[in-house]
Amino acid sequence: MFLQQVYAWSKKIHRFMMWVVIIIGTGMMIGGMVMHRELAGEWYPPFIDSLQVRVLHNKMATPFTLALLTMMVTGFVMWLVPIVLARRVKNRLES
Repeated sequence: MFLQQVYAWSKKIHRFMMWVVIIIGTGMMIGGMVMHRELAGEWYPPFIDSLQVRVLHNKMATPFTLALLTMMVTGFVMWLVPIVLARRVKNRLES
């Protein structure tokens, strides 16, 4: 019963973190494109302050990394729990 609750909570957290990664990742992608265009010497809209884009991109990096790490851990738990439960059932049947 405990492992089933762990699996259920991991699934909920994993799905929430997926959306966090998508939202923050989209902002970081846009910021990365602006910074790339600046370095490549290409045109970008004059109302965009490249320094602010760089600061915002750097500030979003830590929450993005934490959300991605949380997503990885919960994904691993969701992979591991069914294996553990299957082995427990197999051991009970053999006994």
